[in-house]
Amino acid sequence: MRKILRYAILAGLLAVVAAGAYYLPKLKTVEAETITVEPRQVSKTQTEEGVVQPQANQVINSPVSGEIAELAIEEGQPVAAGDLLFKLDTRDLAQQKALAEKSLSVQIAQAQAQAPAVALASSQMEQAQDLLDRMQGLADAGAISQGELDAAQYAYTDAQTAYEAANKNQAYLQSLVSSARLQVTQLASDISRSTVTAPAAGYIKNLMVREGSFVMPQSEICLLSSEESLLLEALVATEDVVYLNIGDEVEIRIKQGENKLTAAGEIREVMPYAVEKVSSLGLTERRVPVKVAYTNKNLPLAPGYSADVVFTLATADQALTVPKTAVFAYEEGYAVWKVDQDGQARLQVVTQDFKTANDVVIRDGLAAGDVVLVNGSQADIAEGVRIKGF
Repeated sequence: MRKILRYAILAGLLAVVAAGAYYLPKLKTVEAETITVEPRQVSKTQTEEGVVQPQANQVINSPVSGEIAELAIEEGQPVAAGDLLFKLDTRDLAQQKALAEKSLSVQIAQAQAQAPAVALASSQMEQAQDLLDRMQGLADAGAISQGELDAAQYAYTDAQTAYEAANKNQAYLQSLVSSARLQVTQLASDISRSTVTAPAAGYIKNLMVREGSFVMPQSEICLLSSEESLLLEALVATEDVVYLNIGDEVEIRIKQGENKLTAAGEIREVMPYAVEKVSSLGLTERRVPVKVAYTNKNLPLAPGYSADVVFTLATADQALTVPKTAVFAYEEGYAVWKVDQDGQARLQVVTQDFKTANDVVIRDGLAAGDVVLVNGSQADIAEGVRIKGF
């Protein structure tokens, strides 16, 4: 009987302990920071450094060989169409042109002197032809011997050969005249082309010479970057680039001394590949080049300059958000601590949409007006714990 009584007392004590373990936390009041969930417009942005890159480069070459007598440009300099880029020393070309002009005069005189010889040879060949025709008629009539006919034939052949030689000599002299005239024309063109101007407006890039440098024909002098084709190129993380589309608006931020300038921009191209970039922490990241156009050409930007590009990755109207600190991992998803109408903490499973710098947009699991604990990992919070102030 006593043994049964002892067992009954022990069972009662265990029941009391179990009940205390279950109900005491619910009776406990805990101080915790809370936030009321309210609908609002929210955007997820990402800021990346963009570098001005010209997309269309025109190679400026030296048209002829020579020493650069005047260099009117420097690296990064803006130029307008028709602005002087450089001049080559043309003194050697001028001397060559003077010599070529003298040679041309001599060749013209020689060709002109040959003209009477050609005319004479042509006349003699015609006379020999007439004589051969008459002798052939007489031979057919039996009035002259075969020897006399052969002599007339030989005379015509000699006259024909002399004419062909004179004509060939004249053609040769005429070719010399054409060659000399072409040389004069080419040298005149070279002198004219030795002054090089900008074919279009743009910026000077990759200047490879200096005043006094000797250049050969087609030597690269610099690149001319078209002003209209200047784009900011930013490298965007692969996980962020999926939110971007051609035509999306961006914000461009430029620091100029103590001032900060902002301007609108637009995504022109999202490249279909990724490149490796080492972060400031030494980590290798995969990033996608994104090209951004800006319409305000008065911005203090030139090739090689940098600016911050603010990309909008996602936006939501009437979105329900909670601080990032409120959300914690639960089973295979996420949850928050919600305060019910009795002021007690209740675990609430939620579905995330996207994150901003400080908040999480909740797609499912919460409603407007719900009260959520700011710190979801607070150690003294458990299911049913009463929250102070509710």
